[in-house]
Amino acid sequence: MGDQPAEPGQQQKVPSGESILADYYLDHIICKVKILPQKHKQIKNPVHFYGELVKTKKGTEYLRLSRHVPDFRTTLLSPKSTLIEKRAVLWALGHIGSHDYGIKLILENDLIQPIVNLAENAEFLSLRGTCIYVIGMFCNTKDGKREVRKHNWIASETRGMSTVCLPK
Repeated sequence: MGDQPAEPGQQQKVPSGESILADYYLDHIICKVKILPQKHKQIKNPVHFYGELVKTKKGTEYLRLSRHVPDFRTTLLSPKSTLIEKRAVLWALGHIGSHDYGIKLILENDLIQPIVNLAENAEFLSLRGTCIYVIGMFCNTKDGKREVRKHNWIASETRGMSTVCLPK
């Protein structure tokens, strides 16, 4: 083997795999895996018709006159309503209550206490989770946050589409 090149007409011996491995061995391997992105991606709720409607006084008044919110309350509290109906109503109420004009409709229809009760006592975890998320949506307004605190819940101080809320 040697470091000198082979002379013309002379064959050079090819080293075997074992002799190469004898000179080199693997000490360690370093792998870097990026688990989380450097900047957290903000996830926004999709736009909802009722949420858009309550962004204006006129839209809020239209919703008040339509009597949809009292109907939502009835559906939410009815034992005959299905799980999917209750969750659909909750999402509508969450979008309504996440705006300053809309939270007033939520308060007028006394909806905070029933939603808090469902969040704490509902039989189905998916219904509890939806309630907790909706309560967080209410806390995006000052009035909503104040009302939720009256029911012994705490809310993060951030404002966004998904304020974090938990029972004390």
